[in-house]
Amino acid sequence: MRYSCNMRINDIEFRYCETNKLWELIQWFVNDNGKEYCIVLSFYRKYKEGYNMETVGNRFHKALEDDQDAVIAVSSFGMSYLTNIFDIEEKLKEFDY
Repeated sequence: MRYSCNMRINDIEFRYCETNKLWELIQWFVNDNGKEYCIVLSFYRKYKEGYNMETVGNRFHKALEDDQDAVIAVSSFGMSYLTNIFDIEEKLKEFDY
């Protein structure tokens, strides 16, 4: 089942990445030419007991230094969203859906 959900506060965004086939937390930047680009702060991988958040190097911690409120809000939203999806999928298994 494929779900769609994005959340962005300031330069921090939770989204699904079609390229990686994973949910991710990203941080947006603007280069010298005014073009927007992003880096991945963390991935959310699904395991048998739910989703785990896996950070990329020290990017997550550096983003916390840049905008702690946005990072905490968006990453918490992402984990809550995925936990709800996981719980729904587990319930659907009971009905052989």
